Amino acid sequence: MSDLCSPLLANVKQLGGIIEATCGSGGSFVAGDFKTRISSATVDVDMSPIEDDTLTGSLSPRPITMGEKKASLKAAAKLVGSGVAGTKPEIDVLLRACAMASVVVSSISIGAVTGGPFIPGETVTQATSLATGRVMKACINGDTKLYITVVSGTFDATNVITGTTSSATATASSTASAAGFAYHPVTASTPETAAFRLEEDGRFKTVNGAAGTFTISADSSGVMKIEFTMNGKLGEIGDAALTSGVTYFDTAFPTFVDARCFLDLGLAGEVQPIVRSVSVDLQGEATIRKDANQTTGLLAGRITKRTPQVVLTAEAMKKATFAAFDKMADCDAVTIGFRAVAPDNAVEVWGLNGQLTTIPEGDADGFSTMDLTFRMNGLAGDDELWIVFTV
Repeated sequence: MSDLCSPLLANVKQLGGIIEATCGSGGSFVAGDFKTRISSATVDVDMSPIEDDTLTGSLSPRPITMGEKKASLKAAAKLVGSGVAGTKPEIDVLLRACAMASVVVSSISIGAVTGGPFIPGETVTQATSLATGRVMKACINGDTKLYITVVSGTFDATNVITGTTSSATATASSTASAAGFAYHPVTASTPETAAFRLEEDGRFKTVNGAAGTFTISADSSGVMKIEFTMNGKLGEIGDAALTSGVTYFDTAFPTFVDARCFLDLGLAGEVQPIVRSVSVDLQGEATIRKDANQTTGLLAGRITKRTPQVVLTAEAMKKATFAAFDKMADCDAVTIGFRAVAPDNAVEVWGLNGQLTTIPEGDADGFSTMDLTFRMNGLAGDDELWIVFTV
């Protein structure tokens, strides 16, 4: 049948994603795999044409041969939680395909914070119970809950919790209860790979063995956007109606307000700059493994390198406020944290052991600005960047 009267609509799309049982194996998709709210998505196919370099008596080109069959998925979504403590965010599969692992976040009701605040990433211990945890969100005096991931033991509802780095203290008034999930990069011997199916108003493409990277960006008062680039091998291209029965998440998109953008939170040099925008780049390198046994010539993607970078675009500060150039020259470590909030969920992003690498200056609306550019190194390995989703 002719497509003369039935053009394919560019804005009718849905994206499904699953974690593969075996790298590069693909899989089947059901309605529940298409829950991510995407603002854009494309699959680009590269069949790596091979030129025939045979010399003849003519300058006419010779037929080409197709080689590896690669596929690249680019998808944009919002950084938003599920709104339910025990449910992972809608971009869970996309994050895991970027070699990001999740841990359960718990909340503990507390009284006043003294000597603080608690610093994201620091270890906390509780008197008497001897339970230990790791702080997942900045916690200042006036906050009623401390968010942690439990490392060992069981936190009780009566004893004092102390931060080992900040020396902050607060008395618990509840035990730890589930509050969400946090994601951090991992260096796994058997990393997870994903399969994706992009459905586009009557046709579909699949990408198998996918691994990739992401960027996050937000302007003041705007929503936090996350853009993924996934590299894998071409699965299938075909015609089919969109998968029916899809139910999307309906949580509100957090906005970059009350952002608590801190540098060196809880330390002597703590400063809260006036931030216009923020961007995060995982800078993960996804290399596709070659395999002549595969019909595509490829097996699956693998993250082989990452150098996370955070850029805070802030109003320029005097040296007395934040000695940025001194910190860059001295290779000083800086802790960075910021958040976005909505009525039913919140997202906090923070980085450990950041080093300033460059500070371009400019102006915006007549105000002097600084692009504070940090390389995130982490402290104990696989802890340089965290994305925390809570209810």
